[in-house]
Amino acid sequence: MAETTVLEAPVRKGPIFERAGVRAVRLGVRAGASVPTHDSNADVIAVVVRGSGTFTVNGEPRSIAPGDVIDMAPKTPHSIEAREDLELVVLHCRLGGGVEPITCGAH
Repeated sequence: MAETTVLEAPVRKGPIFERAGVRAVRLGVRAGASVPTHDSNADVIAVVVRGSGTFTVNGEPRSIAPGDVIDMAPKTPHSIEAREDLELVVLHCRLGGGVEPITCGAH
């Protein structure tokens, strides 16, 4: 059986977890590579873990670096260009709105 070179791919995506209404993936984009403009049918929250690049949302480019968070509503066009090897954690969520504050039990 031939070996696959997933780590060498310019763009790679791997699941972290999934449950009803939420999917989390780890997205890697190699330096010089890009993710073309696309959209999602869910809310998207992307957190930059390492690397740098440009994250374009609705045609507006934004430089990104570790710790940056990008938040998008469904159907928002976006793309990514990596200056350095990028790693992001991306959450696709079905957010229902609501007025009750979010809590996690920790103070």
